[in-house]
Amino acid sequence: MQTPSILSENTLLYGTDAPLPAQRLLVAGPMTVTYENGALRYLRIGGTEAVRMIYSAVRDQNWDIIEPEIREELIEEREDSFSVKLKVAYEKGNIHFLADYVITGTADGSIRFAMDGECMSAFLKNRIGFCVLHPIASCAGKMCTITEPDGETKQLEFPSLISPRQPFTNIKTMSWSPEEGLTASLKFDGDIFETEDQRNWTDASYKTYCTPLEKPFPVNVVAGQKFRQIIDFEITGKIEISDARQDIYRLFINHDQTTPLPEIGVGGSLDIPDLLDKDILEIRSLNFKHYRIDVKLAHDDWEKRLRISLSTASTFSIPLFIALHTGGVENEYFSKFTDLVQTSGCKVSAILLLQAGSKTTPAEVIIRWYPMLKRTFPQAKIGAGTDAYFAELNRAPVNTENLDFVSFSINPQVHAFDHQSLIESIDAQTDTIKSAKAIFPGKLVAVSPVTLKPRFNPNAIETGGSIENQPGTDPRQASLFAVGWTLGSINALAEADYITYYQATGPCGFIHSENAPQTSSLPFPSGYCFPMLMIFKLLAQLKGNIQVKKVTNNNPLSFSALVVGDESEEIMLIASHKNVSIIIEVSPVNDKSSCKYLNANMLRHLDWPDRFENASAIALSITDNTTSVTLDPLALVLIKRAK
Repeated sequence: MQTPSILSENTLLYGTDAPLPAQRLLVAGPMTVTYENGALRYLRIGGTEAVRMIYSAVRDQNWDIIEPEIREELIEEREDSFSVKLKVAYEKGNIHFLADYVITGTADGSIRFAMDGECMSAFLKNRIGFCVLHPIASCAGKMCTITEPDGETKQLEFPSLISPRQPFTNIKTMSWSPEEGLTASLKFDGDIFETEDQRNWTDASYKTYCTPLEKPFPVNVVAGQKFRQIIDFEITGKIEISDARQDIYRLFINHDQTTPLPEIGVGGSLDIPDLLDKDILEIRSLNFKHYRIDVKLAHDDWEKRLRISLSTASTFSIPLFIALHTGGVENEYFSKFTDLVQTSGCKVSAILLLQAGSKTTPAEVIIRWYPMLKRTFPQAKIGAGTDAYFAELNRAPVNTENLDFVSFSINPQVHAFDHQSLIESIDAQTDTIKSAKAIFPGKLVAVSPVTLKPRFNPNAIETGGSIENQPGTDPRQASLFAVGWTLGSINALAEADYITYYQATGPCGFIHSENAPQTSSLPFPSGYCFPMLMIFKLLAQLKGNIQVKKVTNNNPLSFSALVVGDESEEIMLIASHKNVSIIIEVSPVNDKSSCKYLNANMLRHLDWPDRFENASAIALSITDNTTSVTLDPLALVLIKRAK
């Protein structure tokens, strides 16, 4: 396989040469905040994160985000206070909105974020204004006092399990305790706000946003229409700044708390070139447990597509996970569908029932199809759910009386697209599994598929987007960034039963075949194996009773880890999410452990298929069953331990 020897380090790290967004740490008395691209992130009191983010958004009639362009920026920073003044433009198609922002942080820890905006054209909008993100770790399960515009107050709780509906509505002010002895407060002016649980889309936050969704949308705004909003944040109580260093990273492995490794499969793609023998062998070596194919009976060419998918699955020798999209004409096609599958020689592992045009599987589809499928494929698990996000399944649960499993998909880019927001999303994946198991007790849970980018927009009111289960290309797919994100995802979804990752080949997969055309959206050469393939190659080497061990990570925004073992050995993978070097203390580790290492520079010099096997071993210095490993930006460490 080719190696990207001529690519820049930033491309190897993030898939693009685009510079990382500039971040600036600002101080407001006891508060620290990170300023980035017109937004405030990580509002902290010592080691406590009170607010994850405050930002302003313009969203069109399809809920697409209009990216801001900062045209003027003035930052004044003092020892215990700051101010930021911005002029920002939002332009896309017929949308033209200009806004002035003033952000101030004062010595008493108060922060004000003010917006004065004006529409320079007429357009349809679903939202214009502020959003506040509340971190799960310091809010979940805690009480919040909501004051409504008429002065009435309510005591409500940040939900522990993912709430299908808005937990807080009609908000003028809100206050809660992010830590014992502290009270955080937010006051909103210029609109009515409400809160949703963003874990429905695997954002690791609750979001308080402007304009209640019960109001009709989209709304037509006119040129000259003005918007003014203000958010005031303050913190009161016994404020103690911890002396504990935030840059010490620790990983603890709990060898007594384990869960079986989920059945991990891979998605199929119709855009598969004539694969080389080495490509086929590479995919086979990953030992995927299923190969997801989508059969859409309402499409005129569904038979042709199915034949291609069956042929590919047979080539890879992987059992089928069939996502069967019924469409009102299913009875006449049932025999043809089953004949094609049965004569292909492919084993059918699972069938996911979906309905074209429905966000979740209707009860009548399950009633009609379940008996026929169970008779024809008695060994296959039969499930239902949604081809979209957990939100749909949470809001409209399917009838699972006769089903084996429920299913939903995951991608980290429903609301945000920057590197940091994608890393934040990892933790929320765990909550989707916990909530799914609470809603559907006793049922298996499938997450299918997991992709870096959305495959379609289930909430669009226009039909410009194609629902073809072909996710858009994200250049990060082929980078070290995706290694860390995928590693964190496997660990976060460890209590699921099935997980389908990405596609086998192509720009949304693991291998960009030498027979595939070069694409400008993916700056990696044809024939390149994406680094994330290494994770699945290592997992494929484990046999028998494979268990995932519980890990405690004191800074999940900085690194992810996965510890998996069978009867003979244990592998520990640690990936950095930081663009600077970090040191991680790992325990317990014994003297039977060996260590190998991969960074961006090594990608240029190590050949496939076994980069870790070709890498030099690193000696571990172990004291009291603890070792320290240094990771370069987005580097990956493998620690193996013989049992």
